[in-house]
Amino acid sequence: MTQYPVPYISPSTRPGRIAVAVLWLVVALCLGRIATASGDYQWDFRVFHAAPAALDSGSNPYDKMAQLAIPEHLSYLYPPIALHAFRPFSALPFEIAYLCWFSFKLLALALLLRLWHRHFEPLDSSVLVLAFLTFGFNAAILRDMTAGNIAILEQLGLWTAFYLIVKGRSYSAAAIIALVAQFKLMPVVFLGLLPFVGPARGWKPLLAGGGIFAGVFSLNFLLMPQMMSHYLESFGAVNPNLDERGEINPSTLALLRDIVDVVSKSGVATPPWLADAAFLIFVTGLAIVLLWALRKYATRIASMDPRWLIYIGCLLYVLTMPRVKDYTYMILLIPALFALRRVACGPVVPALILLLFLPPADSYVPGFGSFLPWLQSYVPWIAACCLLYFTIDWLAKSVPHDKRI
Repeated sequence: MTQYPVPYISPSTRPGRIAVAVLWLVVALCLGRIATASGDYQWDFRVFHAAPAALDSGSNPYDKMAQLAIPEHLSYLYPPIALHAFRPFSALPFEIAYLCWFSFKLLALALLLRLWHRHFEPLDSSVLVLAFLTFGFNAAILRDMTAGNIAILEQLGLWTAFYLIVKGRSYSAAAIIALVAQFKLMPVVFLGLLPFVGPARGWKPLLAGGGIFAGVFSLNFLLMPQMMSHYLESFGAVNPNLDERGEINPSTLALLRDIVDVVSKSGVATPPWLADAAFLIFVTGLAIVLLWALRKYATRIASMDPRWLIYIGCLLYVLTMPRVKDYTYMILLIPALFALRRVACGPVVPALILLLFLPPADSYVPGFGSFLPWLQSYVPWIAACCLLYFTIDWLAKSVPHDKRI
C-alpha cells in the first residue's frame, strides 16, 4: 500500500467505511438533484441544446437578442463548427437530451478518474483522496456537473493526450490537443509541451499539431463564413461573459482587473488598459523565465519523469490564461495531489491555513465584509501559485545532483 506523509484513515476500518459512505452519499445526493431538476441546473447545456436549433431556423446563435431558450446572462461562445458536435443532443427533446448529456458526462468522468488512477496519481478509496476529489478547488468537478459545461470532456481529451506524450506517441497527442482546442481555443497552448516532454519530444509533433489545429479551425471560415464573422464580433462587443471575475473566473487577469478597479475607486487615476498591460507583463515574464530554464537545463529536464513536467504545464496554464472558469481548475487536481503527497508538511497545514482564513458570508468587521469574501473567491488561484512553488522546489531537491534543475 502506498505510504502517505499525512494522516491516513483506512477504508477497511469502521471509521473509514463510515467516512467513505458519507462522502459517497453527499456526492450521490448532489448528482441525483442535478439529474432530476432540469430547470435549475446544467444551464450551459441549455445553450448547447438551443444553439444548433437557432442556426437551423435562420437565427444567429451569437446574438443575445435571437430569443434563444437560454438564461439571459449566457451566450454561445464557441466557434460555429463546434455547433455540429451538439447536434445529436439538439435533435432530442430537452428533457431527454438533458439526461443523455448528464449520463455522457458521468461516463467521461469515470474514464477520466480511471486514466488518472492508472497512469498518473493513484486514487485509492481513502477518505482524504475522496474528499479532495469531491471538494478540491471549490468542488471543481461537481461545479462542472452542475453547470453542464464541456470541461470534463475537455479534461478527458487533454489527459489522454498527456498519457500519449508520456508513452512517446507525440503525434497522436498533438492531434487530440488540436481537436480538443477547437471549442475553447486556449488548450492549444499544450502543444508547447511536445518539444520538451516525453520520450518522443521534438518540434515536428508541435508543427503537426499546429497544422491540424489551423486546418480544422479554418473550416469555420470556409464552411460557415457568416457565422464566423458573428463569432469574432462576439469577442469585440461588450460581452459580460468575457469579463467574469471572482469565484466563477479566478484567473490572473480577473484578479488584476479587480485590483485596478479598487485602486481606481479609491481616487487614484488609472488608465483603462493598466490591468491588461500588467497581465501581459506577468505572462511575458513567466515565459522568459520558462524559456531560460528550458534552455539552460535542457539535458537535465529531459531526464525527468515527463509527468512532472506536465503537472508544471497545467499549473502554468491556469496562471497564464486570460479566462479560467471555476470548473477548469479540475486540471490541477492531479498536480495538487502529486504535490501534497510529497511536500514536507503534507496537506494538513495548508488545509488548516485555508480553514482558518475562510471568511464568513458576512463579516461585521470594518472592511472585512467585502475584502475577505473577495479574497476567498481567488483561493484556487492562490493555491495554484503555492503548488507551482512547492512542485518546483520538490523537484529541485529530489532529483539527484547531476540531474537537478
